[in-house]
Amino acid sequence: MAEISRKFDVEKLISYSDDLVKLLKDEKDINDLNHCVEKSDALRSRCRSDHAGVQSSLEAITNQIKDLEEQRSSIEERRQVLKKLKQDEAKAQMTLSMYASVTRIIPDLNDKSKISGRILCRVCLLDSNLPSSFCICNSLIRQSQILLTKKRKRLKNSS
Repeated sequence: MAEISRKFDVEKLISYSDDLVKLLKDEKDINDLNHCVEKSDALRSRCRSDHAGVQSSLEAITNQIKDLEEQRSSIEERRQVLKKLKQDEAKAQMTLSMYASVTRIIPDLNDKSKISGRILCRVCLLDSNLPSSFCICNSLIRQSQILLTKKRKRLKNSS
């Protein structure tokens, strides 16, 4: 069976080669065939150059995507840092408010060159820029005396 198949293939091959010889006997046919080969080589060359161009464009787009991803992650990190800074600022503001409430001293944050503020008392509001040092000291002494008196009364009541 295999021998019959092989014999048939050889007969086909001989038939094809005979047809090819007949085709190539004419000079015009050879020229046409050479022309087709040249055209196919030119087409193959153009396809390769187009492929190389598409490949380089694809690499450039891939690099741009990577750059954009890096920028996005950098922006996200900055956003997180800004959020953290805002939270820290709010926490500092609340802490400062608590300190001002406890000490009754309100800092002046507008003048960064010096540490200054206002002292609040029950009788009056003292502005550190207006009264003299003597007035401020007197006010502080008065406040401390009031606080000491209250503390003594509490201690007597608790004992």
